[in-house]
This record gives sequence, structure tokens and C-alpha cells, in this order.
Amino acid sequence: FKETWPERVEEMMPLIGQVLQGEALYFNDYVVSLSRNGSKEECHFSLSLSPVKDDEGKIAGVLSTFIETTKEVE
Repeated sequence: FKETWPERVEEMMPLIGQVLQGEALYFNDYVVSLSRNGSKEECHFSLSLSPVKDDEGKIAGVLSTFIETTKEVE
């Protein structure tokens, strides 16, 4: 996560922490300010964060799914 979306790490780490404790999270039209084409844009996403377990049943990671909904919100 830190490599793919470094500008959101500070905001997302508390949520990632919840998921690493076993809680799945979902947000509809989650607002994110992104830099696109040289300017900041307010973008919306449906965001799902789910714990991923290893073969022993321990939480080993987080599956994050982002679907942009900006056009539907506008």
C-alpha cells in the first residue's frame, strides 16, 4: 500500500489497522483528493478492505478494492 498509494498512507493506516485486527470495512463514495494531469481533483470511490488469512487462519494481509464512482456522484 505504501508503494502504490503513498499520498494516502497517513489517512489509510488506521483503517488498515482495523482490518489487520479482523474487521472488514466498506465505504461508498469515499472522497479522495488525487493529483491528475497536473492538478488536484476530488475523486470518489467505493472502497472495500478485507482481511486475508494464511493457511493457518492468521491474518496475513489486506485485500483492498477500489472502484471509482466519481462520474456517478457528479
